[in-house]
Amino acid sequence: MAWAFAPIVKRRMLDYMSLDDKSPVLTFVALYSLMTTVLLMVACYTTDYRAFIRVIPAQGWTLLFVGVLAASASTVALAGLLQEGNPGLAMVHLNACTSVLTYVLGALLYGTLSWDGLAGVMMITAGVVLTT
Repeated sequence: MAWAFAPIVKRRMLDYMSLDDKSPVLTFVALYSLMTTVLLMVACYTTDYRAFIRVIPAQGWTLLFVGVLAASASTVALAGLLQEGNPGLAMVHLNACTSVLTYVLGALLYGTLSWDGLAGVMMITAGVVLTT
């Protein structure tokens, strides 16, 4: 429910924040990220979060930084897509592409591509074509 509901809420907030000639995307993303971070920091306060942080090796910090850069770029891109068009259609295309790429990369890095998996990719592709 949250993943289906969130894009609609984000689009509505972007509509509320819009000015005549300026995009609210960066401001929206910053506010949304700040509020999410504060909520999650409060949620993890009772855990021994320092123990988890201490065991991260240097390569892990590099990977974390790369992940943060990718997530930040994708968050800004998603807000831009949601602001411009139909959030339902944007999410269908994004989720389809994400599912296909995640399957292919996961199969190549951690397993093998299968005929069943490739058939699933073809069905997802057909679904996207039918929705547009």
